[in-house]
Amino acid sequence: ILATPFLIALMAIFALGLGMIFSSLTTKYRDLQMLLSFGVSLYMYATPVIYPVSSLNGIFKTIAFYNPLTGIFECFKYAWLGVGDFSPTMLIISSVIIFIILAIGTVIFNKVEKGFMDTKKFENHFPVGYFPFFQVNIHSEYYNLKNNESFYITI
Repeated sequence: ILATPFLIALMAIFALGLGMIFSSLTTKYRDLQMLLSFGVSLYMYATPVIYPVSSLNGIFKTIAFYNPLTGIFECFKYAWLGVGDFSPTMLIISSVIIFIILAIGTVIFNKVEKGFMDTKKFENHFPVGYFPFFQVNIHSEYYNLKNNESFYITI
């Protein structure tokens, strides 16, 4: 029961890593959204939430063992319900895989971020002028200004 905050943090890190990967890829490949909704449904069946890991045999048990959510859900079942096939090794493997997914997601997001719509080169589409609500600072490292100049657009 004391491991519950750790398990919730692991699931949040897993969601963050996959979220960065898929958000980066769906900005470039729009059709990936359709595949993603199907993949999430399929992944729910691949994660042993209702059925126990002990009911799996052969290759399916090996696949479930390397599923990052299996160790977390088995630990939840063991802690809160007193049942389950929990082993610390499974939780350690889940943690390692989750942090690898987070690292991959961070690398992919940082590489693709430069091409996101909001971070493209400023093309002077908007007139410089005064509008009453907010001010936008555009820095030279993002918009290739010379001599480290920065300019302000007051909107």
